[in-house]
Amino acid sequence: RADGDERVLDVHYWPLRDTDGEIQGVGASLRDVTDRTELIEDIRRARGRYESLFDSIRDAILVADTDRRIVDCNPAFTDLFGYELEEIAGEPTSVIYANDADFEAMGESLGEHGDNPTFVRTVDYEKQSGQVFPGETNVFHRRDRDGEITGFIGLIRDVSDRQARITQIQTIDRVLRHNLTNALTVILGNAETIADGATDDPRWSAERIIRTGEKLQATAVKEREITSFLGESRPTVERDAVTVIETTVEAVRGQYPEADVTVNLPASEPVIAVAQLDRAIEELLVNALEHADRAEPSVDVTVERREN
Repeated sequence: RADGDERVLDVHYWPLRDTDGEIQGVGASLRDVTDRTELIEDIRRARGRYESLFDSIRDAILVADTDRRIVDCNPAFTDLFGYELEEIAGEPTSVIYANDADFEAMGESLGEHGDNPTFVRTVDYEKQSGQVFPGETNVFHRRDRDGEITGFIGLIRDVSDRQARITQIQTIDRVLRHNLTNALTVILGNAETIADGATDDPRWSAERIIRTGEKLQATAVKEREITSFLGESRPTVERDAVTVIETTVEAVRGQYPEADVTVNLPASEPVIAVAQLDRAIEELLVNALEHADRAEPSVDVTVERREN
């Protein structure tokens, strides 16, 4: 430049043609990428010092410049998203977002936290395969020696399982509160009937209170078991869903001989599931039979494979 300062430019050329198609000159567009080039060099130098740490972190790490263009990532990022660095280097980070709204929302957060070295936000990302997942993202500012922001570092963690467990626990909580309200209505109503002497058979009302209390107690025990199960990380194994279903159906038929439980199953269907898959299927079958509106309830069990 005129002041002697040297800058790095990204230059694109194209021919200027006349009406006959003859080249009469050359046009060019120039973009100053000095800061981005220096950022990449700084990252390379830093990575040389901390490469083992950078590569060993289990969370996905994505490094971008101030224009939110990708300059680096770690192996965990490649494992999670499916992209190699050479495929996305220089691309805007929008390539990994599931939608424009989340990309823009993250941009707003970056602007709002200019003075804050870190912040956390959960957004929806999209893998190279097209799979969408919620990612808890810790964002750090990358600064130069003068303290100026030269880019951003994001640590991304897939929290799909955590959010699924939270949703499941919230659903269980709603069901328990519903059952509790109904049970207390029955208990209090019958207790008031006995207290007011408004029944000729207080023993019947007392027995109904006992039955309702026992059901409520059983529901509470089951709720504790389920929340305990959801609150812990469970290993998964490959199992044959058909074998599990056939065994479980036979056990349920023994408990409910008046019920008609039919199956329509393939020869086999391997699945990846927790060891308690049979318990889940049993709960579904028993729930369907106990809440049927017919004296002789029937349940059809089928297996269907669906794409994610």
